[in-house]
Amino acid sequence: MKNEKNFSLKFLFIVVQDKLMVKIFLANYDEIPENSIKKIDFEGRPAIIIKYKGRIFAYIDVCTHLGGPLYLDNDVLRCEWHDSTFDIITGKAKSGPAPSDSRLIRLPITIEDGKIYYVYEE
Repeated sequence: MKNEKNFSLKFLFIVVQDKLMVKIFLANYDEIPENSIKKIDFEGRPAIIIKYKGRIFAYIDVCTHLGGPLYLDNDVLRCEWHDSTFDIITGKAKSGPAPSDSRLIRLPITIEDGKIYYVYEE
């Protein structure tokens, strides 16, 4: 009897100009409504994908103050624990108690065929 398993492709390795690039599927573009946030698991770490004014942004879901989770509050990302706010586009802290010179950890992404991927070079 043949043992078959269904696998979903999560990693895609490609070579571009002699450099290895890795793409990791994060979400489908259409499953994120405009001006909203989607919480995801990014290889064991909490992450967020935001669709804001027609653009997509992705960050690790950790406030730079004490590591609290973030949520979308109109035109900022806000920490659930202590109300620090961050610019959606740049990830830069706008109000404390997060350090004023801090930024959220941004995930480099690309969108291809309606799918959002994390992309990095090795």
